[in-house]
Amino acid sequence: MIIDFHVHLFPPEIILHRNRFFDDVRFYELYRSEKSAMVDRAGLCDMMRVEGIDRAVAMAFPFENETYRTLQNEYLLAASRESAGKIIPFLAPIENFEGLEEWVKSAKKSGAAGIGEVAFYAAGFGDRQQQFLEALLHAASIEELPVCLHVNEPVGHHYAGKYATSFERLYDAIAKNPKTKIILAHLGGGIFFYELMKEVREAFLNVRYDTAATPYLYDEKIYRIASEIVGAKKILFGSDYPLLSPSRYVHAMRKYLGDDDIKMVLAGNAQKLLGIS
Repeated sequence: MIIDFHVHLFPPEIILHRNRFFDDVRFYELYRSEKSAMVDRAGLCDMMRVEGIDRAVAMAFPFENETYRTLQNEYLLAASRESAGKIIPFLAPIENFEGLEEWVKSAKKSGAAGIGEVAFYAAGFGDRQQQFLEALLHAASIEELPVCLHVNEPVGHHYAGKYATSFERLYDAIAKNPKTKIILAHLGGGIFFYELMKEVREAFLNVRYDTAATPYLYDEKIYRIASEIVGAKKILFGSDYPLLSPSRYVHAMRKYLGDDDIKMVLAGNAQKLLGIS
């Protein structure tokens, strides 16, 4: 079994008329270029057949516009039903403190398997964003829903959607919510290195890292290095499709991970996290 823990898909109306949604500053930041690939449910299912992906976790885009966000969330829930559960929906949360716990409870009842990909495009990760993340992680812990958070590496080249992620703020938010199951996308921007510190390792006991976009960011030896630091049991294969195809990752992983570790990264860890048999 292979589970791709990080993919994106959009309703056909957003794909066909993306310019109509450019008033949402976050969406404009990432998808204003026609080169920014987008797929719907059918496109994702075609990829899964070709690449041999058994299930895929679809991450919602964090629209600021409530109407767009609702449209996206409802589409992911429908895609899950229409794919007989092969597409696993993570939903984008409201960003108001008031009503947040009720929204998380409602999301779980609706069929959401998790929350995310939470991201603070354009605004960055400031005081308010840290406070919101802490509130969200607390609410998610009550409902036992995992949360996927977009994390950028703090150095290197700039690209659409990259914003400064304060590791100090991120650590504080996670440390205050140690029971919440958290997935830090893009190998956590490299924050996994600090799990070599005892206090970080203890605070990050329930943190996992997905591999989305790593071929664009790191030398492929990153798979071996990350597994040596945090253990393969904490790494989730995610392709960030349609940004990259799953095979781009799997071939490189097999060079640096043993068979048992590969099985955990490609499926076993996701199965355990999401309760998939």
